[in-house]
Amino acid sequence: MSEIGTITRPRLKRELAAQRARPGRLTPKDVGRACLAIVLAGVLGGETASAQCEATLLEPIEDDAFVLTLNGHNASLTFRWISSGCGATDIAILFPPSVLFSHQSDPVPVSAGVEAQWTFEFNESPMPQEWCWSVPHAPQQACFTVATIPGATPTPTPAAEPGGFPSKPAPTPLEATDRRYVVDSGPGLNTTCQYNTDPDIIIHLPIDRYLGPVDQFGWLQNAAAQISNGTLAAFAELKIEAWDVDAGGGVLVAPEIDKVYFNGVPLQNPLGAANGILTGQGGQWSETRFIVPISWVRFRERGVNGQPPPDDPLQRNEIKIDVDTGNTHKVWCTSIASVSLSFKAISPVILVHGNGSDPGFWSRQGFAPTLAGLEVPFDDSVVLDETSIEQNGWELGQVLPGIVEEFGVDRVHLVAHSKGGLDSREFLAKYGGAFEVVSLVTLSTPHRGVGTADFALSRERFGGAFNSGIQVNVLSLAAALGRSGLFDVTDGRRDLTVGHAGRFNRENVGKVALDTIIQVIGADSNTDNDFLGRLDYTDDNLAALVSESPDLAVFHQAAGDFAVQNLFSIVYRFLKDNSVLVPVERSLPVPAVFVSSTLLSGGGPNDIFVTTFSAEGPPNSGFEVQPHFLGSNGRNHSDVIDPGVAQSVFGYLLETDARNGGFK
Repeated sequence: MSEIGTITRPRLKRELAAQRARPGRLTPKDVGRACLAIVLAGVLGGETASAQCEATLLEPIEDDAFVLTLNGHNASLTFRWISSGCGATDIAILFPPSVLFSHQSDPVPVSAGVEAQWTFEFNESPMPQEWCWSVPHAPQQACFTVATIPGATPTPTPAAEPGGFPSKPAPTPLEATDRRYVVDSGPGLNTTCQYNTDPDIIIHLPIDRYLGPVDQFGWLQNAAAQISNGTLAAFAELKIEAWDVDAGGGVLVAPEIDKVYFNGVPLQNPLGAANGILTGQGGQWSETRFIVPISWVRFRERGVNGQPPPDDPLQRNEIKIDVDTGNTHKVWCTSIASVSLSFKAISPVILVHGNGSDPGFWSRQGFAPTLAGLEVPFDDSVVLDETSIEQNGWELGQVLPGIVEEFGVDRVHLVAHSKGGLDSREFLAKYGGAFEVVSLVTLSTPHRGVGTADFALSRERFGGAFNSGIQVNVLSLAAALGRSGLFDVTDGRRDLTVGHAGRFNRENVGKVALDTIIQVIGADSNTDNDFLGRLDYTDDNLAALVSESPDLAVFHQAAGDFAVQNLFSIVYRFLKDNSVLVPVERSLPVPAVFVSSTLLSGGGPNDIFVTTFSAEGPPNSGFEVQPHFLGSNGRNHSDVIDPGVAQSVFGYLLETDARNGGFK
């Protein structure tokens, strides 16, 4: 045999060194440059004959294409690999398992200077020492022989791993909540094993929750402020359950590199890699976790009329997986069973007003605007009539589920003022369960009743609260002169007597779900701690009370500041100094009896309607008493929901959310 156009030794060394510096797959280009030469032999009957053709060096022109220049033969040649030496020229086997390269060309008319081009592919077996091309139609059955040159022997790329459906059942995905969104069916999921020759894996992940204002594409408009205020975590966690991720790779082939994109952006994994990739091992299910900036996540608009947040295709999240990017040919594959996205965000807040009030109360006194400024999602649409606790509890059971549905959540906070706290407790005991209430915060709620309710009801039934002392008679006189409506008896006020409150507590406490945290706050109107309980219209902010009562506003306009100050001072001292004695468990069978609060618990600092003692709730209830608004920080029954109070309540909401809500 004679070698034609072999690679010189210095060049071979350079090419081999270059190959060692290139990680991953050994391409035919590398083979052509580093290890192969063309050997020409004319073989006939086992003897060497004169060559019928000449062949120059096999040179690459593209990654997998080579040019062989043939000279001196005018026959039409068909080049085929065969599985034995040059003597077996009558046998042509295509793609034999023991041959490194596999190819059959079209017939090529060969004349001087003609170039024939073929594409070669790796086979599974190592390259043999010597193989032949057969030229069956050429005179004397000439052969072209390919032989190795001493040096690195190329290792072929293995065949693609078996595809099909995963052989092991996928792990059961975690339960979906309003903080964890899971998809385990639909396009891109639970398919056969996908290769890089298949289309990219595309999975849609809708998050049907309202967190705050979004644009048409679902991007949060105030994400930075939400993160700064602590109502939203800066990052979400994406989990992908994938099958057969060969991250360890194989022999002289790149490991399986499955790149993950979230809404078109390449992800980072917890270790901070520039482009997040799936992790795992062959033949196993593996979970990969990625950190996703919350600003990359698409959310939805709030629903309306009790309906969930509307599904807009532009507001769906897209996960794309680009399979086996490290190899240009078909090697590794994967299948995705489920995808989940988890994040932490404050649970929405629903505001429940008190007796005789309306939803606008929360805005007029500054509570709702403060929540909005703190980026807290809330609802202040609840409307309750001035009626019984039982009726309003039922009413909340009718309206609250629809509001919760509009946010797309399964847990909320309730913040209630005055009797709204009792109405909310009735709801929790009898009508809860459709969703979870993380916490109930009550502001000046008369959990143990109020003495003025007993006074008003006794006055209506019996013309006064007899055998009760001079202070009660002064209160009766003030009520008659004031004509303010402050002591009118309504269906809602009847349930606020001390006796009724006691019966309600015995029936209600213990029926509320244990995982609902009830926090209670009271207030004192005497902001300057005047020893005699004299209230000032300006300093004690009595204007807030007057502004919330049309009757009081008329009285104030007719009688002036001094009259209002005197009226409220009388009420304040009455509640401070007196307690209601309830000797039997019946509703006022006799006129109400008031005794000194030093003899019977129940009096003390108050907001001109509810004492802090009553606001703290019944004994052994498990209610968490938060700091009351007292002294220079005092509030009355109306401005107990002003911006300062809202700021304090916001802190309680975050704290309970960390224990039992969206930040748990």
